Amino acid sequence: MSIDLDQLQAQAEERAKNAGDSLSSAVAGLRDRTADVLRADGGSVFRELSRLGSRVDAAADRVEENLGGRVSDVEAALADRLDDHAAELDERLARVRRVAARTSWPRRLFWLLVGAAAGAGIAYLLDPDRGAARRSELATTARTQATQVSEKAVATARRTAHEAVDTALGDSDEATEGNAADGDPAGNGQGVAAPNA
Repeated sequence: MSIDLDQLQAQAEERAKNAGDSLSSAVAGLRDRTADVLRADGGSVFRELSRLGSRVDAAADRVEENLGGRVSDVEAALADRLDDHAAELDERLARVRRVAARTSWPRRLFWLLVGAAAGAGIAYLLDPDRGAARRSELATTARTQATQVSEKAVATARRTAHEAVDTALGDSDEATEGNAADGDPAGNGQGVAAPNA
């Protein structure tokens, strides 16, 4: 059951206004009657005040009876909403605590220093006075280093390829010499047939 709080508040305000208007008119009527009675009989003022008090009490009882159930419904709805928000905030707080527990202070300090170093490096390279020269020097150094690394990689690859070829040729020469000693000069593993005895 969904309760519209604004609508309920408007209804309560309307009823309170009506009750206030009724009370005002009752007081005005009492005042007029009291003025008339006082001219005639002084004791009737107290009777009128007593009747007015009874009517005010009855009106207050009716307002409380009409609004009492709705107020409790509104209170229950608000309590449910507060409970939902409290549960959501508790869940968020638990997530923050879990993240904080995973991140120790040395790790935080490390990442703080990494961020500071990255910021200092960016500021160093983007310096309006000498930043362009520094970036140019950095680019030249990077190109030189890349060229040297690629040349070393090519030289290492060539040396490894030559070593592999030399090893393969050496193994092939050994196999050929071993086959020739076995009587297989062609090195095809068939050897020379022995004469039939």
